[in-house]
Amino acid sequence: MRRDITHELVSQLNGILKYPKTKETQTYLSRIVYNLIRQAATKGDEYDSEGKLTKDGLGDLQAILAIFDRLEGKPSQKVVGSDDGPVQIQYRTIEEVHMYLYEQHRLSLDGLLALWHPPLSN
Repeated sequence: MRRDITHELVSQLNGILKYPKTKETQTYLSRIVYNLIRQAATKGDEYDSEGKLTKDGLGDLQAILAIFDRLEGKPSQKVVGSDDGPVQIQYRTIEEVHMYLYEQHRLSLDGLLALWHPPLSN
């Protein structure tokens, strides 16, 4: 289900946005990226009555962080248990192990099966 939504989202983002007055076109994705960068850089700017920049704004912190997260990846967070020790996790089924590995490493089922070696029988 998630993969279907992702495919549809990418398909829609690659759609063409047409501007009837100027006859220009661009993809929705490029417009979103342009708006994100513009918001990150210019939020809070102040202009005089002639449209000249009089004061630089600080930009939009959320937009700035979204750009950095996309470029650099989100910073990892250390997960610790009680007394700053390692977290103890117990799994009852192979499905729980599969879900943990999938969420942590984004491994496909094929990747997990390649890692798993059944015990040798006598």
